[in-house]
Amino acid sequence: MRNTSKYDVDGVPSLKEALPLGFQHTLAMIVSNMLPGVLIAGILGYTGNRAANFVQCMMLSAAIGTLLQLYTVKIFKGVRTGSGLPIVMGMNYVFLGVYLSASSSFGMNALMGAIVVGGIFMVFLGFFIQKILRYFTPTVTAVVILALACDLIKVAMRNIGGGTSSDTYGSSINFFFGLGTALLIVLLGHFGKGFVKELSILIGMIVAYIVAVFAGLVDFSSVAEASWIAIPKPFAFGALEFNPSVIIMVILLYIIAVADYLGATTVCTNGAFGRDVTDKEVSSLVVGVGLGSVVSGIFNGMPVGVYSQNCAMVAMNKVVSRFVIAMSTVALFLGGFSPKIGAIFQTIPNCVLGGATLVIFSQIFTSGISIVKMNNLSKEQLTIVGVASAFGIGYSYAPEVIENLPSMAQTILSGSNVVIGCIVALVLQGLFSLKKQKETEK
Repeated sequence: MRNTSKYDVDGVPSLKEALPLGFQHTLAMIVSNMLPGVLIAGILGYTGNRAANFVQCMMLSAAIGTLLQLYTVKIFKGVRTGSGLPIVMGMNYVFLGVYLSASSSFGMNALMGAIVVGGIFMVFLGFFIQKILRYFTPTVTAVVILALACDLIKVAMRNIGGGTSSDTYGSSINFFFGLGTALLIVLLGHFGKGFVKELSILIGMIVAYIVAVFAGLVDFSSVAEASWIAIPKPFAFGALEFNPSVIIMVILLYIIAVADYLGATTVCTNGAFGRDVTDKEVSSLVVGVGLGSVVSGIFNGMPVGVYSQNCAMVAMNKVVSRFVIAMSTVALFLGGFSPKIGAIFQTIPNCVLGGATLVIFSQIFTSGISIVKMNNLSKEQLTIVGVASAFGIGYSYAPEVIENLPSMAQTILSGSNVVIGCIVALVLQGLFSLKKQKETEK
């Protein structure tokens, strides 16, 4: 008998159920996935078709990266080409700083070469990642998730204000639209039944979007200008170059980003399955990240990462069907070949997007608190969580504190409070372990 349950990983519900549930995931991640392409094109001075190709390639890479994680093939000793978990992949912001600095200093060819080499490195690292995982205790994982959540909540609040680059940033209409969107989603999720409850985010965003259209907050001019069809161009910058300095810098970030992947995936497994992510799943996840990043490098994109907002959505509605998550890639594939689709998504007002994502990001924050409660952490472990989280969260409010560090350190740390929080947690954990070891020897 066919398994049609959307609450089963292997379930294949009908398209009338799967498509809207999947599209809800697309709405949660689409702007975050497109934004790096828009930023990079603007900073590098690309316009027209070249700028559009950036955005298209990033949408296509996210779709392929997601499918690689969902539908996997066994490679060796239980390690697969992806985790098999209901997760969505997209462009990884951890790499935005190095993307911009390396592209201007060494050229795009060298950067793309480093991304591809780094992806291949991650495929091999997946088989040995279990040796590193023992350092990522619940204490460190809680720090990563809390730092990640606080940084994302700040982003959501700025979007509720209309986006810092907007002329209307901070206007009352933006705030009330964002607040209204968030409240509507919460009420639908709490009081709604069945499909309404499961689609609370999608319904809330659609209602808010329609009202925003009548309020004059939506600009359709970019949709009219965008072309219907354009083929993404691989190796758009020519042959790959392999610069050792860039490769080492990118590989270092790949390794550091494992903490981000682990934190986001833990939100998914804890919320949806009531368990931590297994070692085999992490190994397979890292392999899938590597494969997806190789594809992204070929298509001029950034390395891929696990999108925590989608993990939080899975934790909220418990819809874990891989088929449902796969449906989220339909719009991504369409956007990968049609600039007009991407332009339509870009018309969603920041305030509406901010209200929706604030609800989603709050789930990530509560997941971090749940890890602390579930593991009955000791006084020393709670100290680590408190101090390391303070460093991570504090950096997001005062990023200028690293301005005088060596350039390599700035590149690694810039834009990622998760990395700083994780490093502090690992150092403190190591120091406390050393203290215990010396006391035992006495």
